[in-house]
Amino acid sequence: MIIKYNAANIFQASDKVKLLPGVNANIAAKDWDACVDHPIVKILIDEGKIEVLASKDDTDAVDLLKGHTPAKAIELVKATVDKAVLEKMLAAETRKAVKDVIQKQLKDLADIEFRDKKSPEKDEAKK
Repeated sequence: MIIKYNAANIFQASDKVKLLPGVNANIAAKDWDACVDHPIVKILIDEGKIEVLASKDDTDAVDLLKGHTPAKAIELVKATVDKAVLEKMLAAETRKAVKDVIQKQLKDLADIEFRDKKSPEKDEAKK
């Protein structure tokens, strides 16, 4: 399954389903089914903070992009923060504009990881 979480925080829907902001791929349907009826999850769905983009277990993010216009595919890429998913998208995508956005998203994520590793605040906190 692929679920888009439209909030800035991480949401632990159950012990097996953790939603990060943006597109979350590879969520098992049986795990999602176990938490979808929870009142908080229902509220988040009703508010549009949780969107089920693909409900089959065998759908992955690569297939998801193929079914959309370049503009919608780009929107989904920009909402994806999972590096492995982005790399799969990049390997399968053929549209130049979409590939360019995937590459930029990967670079931005790498820059964030680099800054986090070099952050003096983290070094100070360890002392």
